[in-house]
Amino acid sequence: MQRTTQGDLFAVLCSLSVGVSITPAKLAISVISPEALTFYLFVFAFAYSLVFLFNKDQRRIIFSIQKDQMLLIMQLAVLFSVAIFFSWTALQYLEPVTQSFLSRIKILLTVLLAVIILKEKLLPLEITGGLVAASGLILLKFNAGSLVSKGATLMLLSALLFAVAENMLKSKITDIPPAKFLFFRNFLMIPCFGIIALVRGQSFTIPDWTTTGWIALTSLLAPFFGRWLYILAIRRNSLSRTVLINQTQPLFAALAGYVILNSIPGLMEWLGGGLILAGAMIIRMARSNKKVKTAPS
Repeated sequence: MQRTTQGDLFAVLCSLSVGVSITPAKLAISVISPEALTFYLFVFAFAYSLVFLFNKDQRRIIFSIQKDQMLLIMQLAVLFSVAIFFSWTALQYLEPVTQSFLSRIKILLTVLLAVIILKEKLLPLEITGGLVAASGLILLKFNAGSLVSKGATLMLLSALLFAVAENMLKSKITDIPPAKFLFFRNFLMIPCFGIIALVRGQSFTIPDWTTTGWIALTSLLAPFFGRWLYILAIRRNSLSRTVLINQTQPLFAALAGYVILNSIPGLMEWLGGGLILAGAMIIRMARSNKKVKTAPS
């Protein structure tokens, strides 16, 4: 199997893993609070990360952490913690596929921040994609029900924080091996979520076995397995190609939501979500074409 084909396969598996994870999270959040869900998710994620310690080479890599690497991971842990908290809180008000559609708005915000922070230039096609995605967000925010509107606001905040993190990662994360990043990120996000819970006056209770199973499955599929597959994909393919393939995530979220929850979003949600997805794909294709044209010959 060619290297690019392997990358495509890993990208599809990543999209499948993260898309399906939204449904068990929806089941868990119907029983426990968003604060408890996010806390327990990364307790499990860190427990999964301990598997790296069984390998001597991985142990050496993980514990050779440098001060600047740890500082970057700490900053990202805070950003990811708040972003993920907003994302899972939004799931209280949204169907899994709608939440997945709205998560695509982070691509628009990532590009906008790249223009502002990194002084990148916008292509006409990127502007078109941005307008299409923005129209979908507006449709969901102002023409859907009040609960969907509230969920859309939370997802917009989540997307903004993810976009900030993506711009921080763009130039620095290549210096940090995946196992090291996952191990310390998962570890540091546990106290971050604990602080969020304390600030919001939430107490932790041990969930029942069924809910614990849904949390463990969500954690395995999204913050651990999903991120690992993503790293494997971008090591074999370009970032733009990988992210384009990842735009299929709402499809898997819709299938899992229908099979397990028998949930079907309304017409406005499908239309708004479709516009967001179309806009995100236009932006990513424009970025990919730009990189091909400007690549040295």
